[in-house]
This record gives sequence, C-alpha cells and structure tokens, in this order.
Amino acid sequence: MEPTERECILTSDPQQPVIALMAADRASVEKVRARLKEKIRWTSPLLRTGEVTASCLWIFRYEELAYLKVWERQTLRLAETFIAPTGEDLLFYVRELTQELQIENCEIRLEGNPCGKLLKGYFKRIVCE
Repeated sequence: MEPTERECILTSDPQQPVIALMAADRASVEKVRARLKEKIRWTSPLLRTGEVTASCLWIFRYEELAYLKVWERQTLRLAETFIAPTGEDLLFYVRELTQELQIENCEIRLEGNPCGKLLKGYFKRIVCE
C-alpha cells in the first residue's frame, strides 16, 4: 500500500533482524524530529514477540487499530495492521482471514481493547492476555 502525499514511511531499528515499516503523517513526523532530533526510535506492536509456542492468531487492539500476527508452528506467516473501529469490524476481518488462510480452528490471543465476547460466538479457542 502506497503512502498518501501527506504521509512518509518510517522504519524501526534497521539493525534488528526484523523491522517494521509504517506510514505516518509527514507534518507530525517533522515536528517530532525537530523536537527530539536523534533520540527518536520508531516501533510497532507488531515487533513484540512474546511466548509463541503454538500456531495462533495474535491480535492487539489499540483505539481504532488492530495489529495482527499469524503464527504457524512458531513461524510468522503474516503480520499486518488494519483499521477496526468496532468489534464487528474486527470480527469481519478475522473471520475472512481465518477462512482464507484455512486456520478457523487456531487459537486466538487477544490483547488491548477487549472484544473477546464477540469473537467467542464464532471461535472456540480465545485467550485474553
């Protein structure tokens, strides 16, 4: 997905084995850079590794954003961020994704803004962390 004209691309620490690419409002980034100069470290919830010991779908919700990772046999299969202002939006996306990747029976781990009750109506293995 290409950034808009008002956005720029940021990267997390390029010296690390895994990096995150993020689009951010260019004017806001310039203000932060002018104030903090070299002290800035960009990061993303997608860089959190945690203790993944099995195949699972990990979801971290913060405000209107949902950060999602699909782990299969301790290997990262997919990492992505999407807009999900409501629990119903998240449910729709998760149902479509699990069907597409054929992982309907995987464990789902939730962090952040909870919506486990809504997902429990459709998925059997929900863990709220």
